[in-house]
Amino acid sequence: RVVADMMRQLGLPASLEQERLTATTLEARNKLRAAERELESVRVRGVRADRLLESVRELCTCPITQEVMRDPVVASDGQVYERAAIQRCIAGPDPVSPLTRQPLAP
Repeated sequence: RVVADMMRQLGLPASLEQERLTATTLEARNKLRAAERELESVRVRGVRADRLLESVRELCTCPITQEVMRDPVVASDGQVYERAAIQRCIAGPDPVSPLTRQPLAP
C-alpha cells in the first residue's frame, strides 16, 4: 500500500512497480529452482560415494574379525582373511573355512 501511494505521488503507474516485483520474484524463483537442482545433484553424488565407500569397507573387512584387515591373506578356500584370524582357525583341531566349511590347508 505504501509503495502504491508513493508511485501515485510520483505520477508513475502502479503497473511499473508490479512488473519489477514480478520480474524480481521470477528471478528469485529461478535461482531457487537452480539451487534445488544443484542440491539434489550433490545429494545423489553423496549417496553414490557412500555406496562406493561401503563396498570398499566390505572388501577390506575380515569375515572372521569383522575389522578392517591390516595383513590380508588368501586362504586355501579362496577367501581373504586377516592373517592372524585364519591362522587361529587352521591351528585349531578342525581346520575348516569359517565361510564355506571346507577343510583348510595349512
